[in-house]
Amino acid sequence: MTSPLYIDPAKALTRADLDDRICMHCKDGPRTWREFLTSVEGWRLAVLKSKAVRVAVFSPDLYEMAAALYGAWAANATVLFPANTSEAMVRLLSEGAADALIGQFDQTHGVPVLSPEAASCPCRMPIDDQLMCELYTSGSTGVPVGIPKKIRKLFYEVENIDGGKYGLPDEIPQDAVVLSSVSAQHIYGLLFYLLWSLAAARAPWAERLANPEAVVAAARRHERVLWIASPALLKRLPDYLPWNEVHGKFSRIYSGGGPIDSESIARIARLTGIAPVEVLGSSETGGIGCRCRQPDAAGRVPDEPWTPLPSMTIKTIEGVLWVKSPQLDTDGWACTGDRADILEDGRFVHLGRADRVAKIAEKRVSLTGMEAVLVASGLALKARAFQMNDARGTLAMLAVLSGKGLDRLLQNGKKPLVEDMKAVLLGSVERVCLPRLWRFVHAFPEDHMGKTTLDVLMPLFDPRAPQWILLEKTDAAARGILCVAANAPFFDGHFDEFAILPGLAQTQWVITIACHTFRIDPARFAGIRTLKFLRPVRPGETVILEFDASADSAVAFRIKTAAAEPCASGRILFSGDS
Repeated sequence: MTSPLYIDPAKALTRADLDDRICMHCKDGPRTWREFLTSVEGWRLAVLKSKAVRVAVFSPDLYEMAAALYGAWAANATVLFPANTSEAMVRLLSEGAADALIGQFDQTHGVPVLSPEAASCPCRMPIDDQLMCELYTSGSTGVPVGIPKKIRKLFYEVENIDGGKYGLPDEIPQDAVVLSSVSAQHIYGLLFYLLWSLAAARAPWAERLANPEAVVAAARRHERVLWIASPALLKRLPDYLPWNEVHGKFSRIYSGGGPIDSESIARIARLTGIAPVEVLGSSETGGIGCRCRQPDAAGRVPDEPWTPLPSMTIKTIEGVLWVKSPQLDTDGWACTGDRADILEDGRFVHLGRADRVAKIAEKRVSLTGMEAVLVASGLALKARAFQMNDARGTLAMLAVLSGKGLDRLLQNGKKPLVEDMKAVLLGSVERVCLPRLWRFVHAFPEDHMGKTTLDVLMPLFDPRAPQWILLEKTDAAARGILCVAANAPFFDGHFDEFAILPGLAQTQWVITIACHTFRIDPARFAGIRTLKFLRPVRPGETVILEFDASADSAVAFRIKTAAAEPCASGRILFSGDS
């Protein structure tokens, strides 16, 4: 059942009865529907004046993005949604993909950037839903790929959201303010945050709330909220926030991009008062299925399978999930690239991505198989193999260590542990196909959508970056392992006969890790006090790094060997301005 104010997104600009109603909450105050539609008209006139037919829109501000998007559609232009404004992305846009840009682009490569024209009256035009749009995703390869879609297909998915087909059948309160930690540049954010909030006349916050602190602060201002979130954020909600002040205010929490583990589901429900609705899908297929796993009285979370959307027909071919739906751009079947097991009741168990194969030294190697072997060895809880974006396609391995793996790392160091893992892999691959680069982390890095893409993996393999494994953390303390890469450039010339890690490199690593761990803006760094270097740190060494953040505007640190021999200590000072 759709909500009373819901309208087809193609007609979102046509309803004059909402003119004085709040359309969106912006930094400088709420904006009415009349103001929004007038902004849309300004962008429509700008696109018409430019004669652009393919317009790329990128803005972190939802108000600007929504107004520009509907303005371009009202001018019958194809809209492109770049995932970012990286050099590769903008270069692709400049090579014929787009003939105009709207929004916040640091570089343009000669493509004109449009500004809105002055407008005095609202745009009340219906949108031609047969227009095309293109969503761009870097995926795991790092190469931007455009996915063309007819906007009618997007609008069909928006109707699914309002019609209760994603999870819970109860109606979402009309006064619930939409909060989002997900960018509308991604299909999940575009559908749930931008298109649905306008079609259902829910007033969203125009600013993306990138961290839990911002979400809690916004939720405290309203009686009811709806949160568009990602697994990456939901799995790391801090306990120290005043959740008691917003507990029960969340009418719905959506999570798209990847599954959430049971422990995190229980924690989310305890802190917010509601279990999230997990959404499964992709840019290519749109939404496929959903599930909402409610913890029982003891906090146990059932291992529920996924429920396909009512319009979605599914089947498996050789264990790989195929889907068919009116929201697809094809009338036939589409391969998801995911492994699945369909149950008798029509639901399905998601078994991860289908086998990935790489060509190493002219030999085909199953990356999925290598990952499974490492996990089966008991040394790693999770593993991710991938080829670096370099000329040789160097094979790299990222692993979340098990307790057994961590013990070996602390006792013997990184190099012996890597040799142990290579020995395990030699049972299934030839030596020439072994990964050449290895990193150990406490959790896989994820982008704001909960996806571990090449963009978030590459920085971990920069030899200048600290290799840090968080072991335990509270709001005032943290402890972890720091692996000192033998090939770190800081050892060059320091010294030829007895290489040691310079104090400046140590302190830079410590500051970087402290800011990341305790979510401190690096710009607040104000100096270091009581700095002591007691023992040299050598190439390839594994040390323990401990933090004490109990003091105001200061974080104390200690570096010591696995045998508890002190290496360095000090206090990092931060300014009081956040």
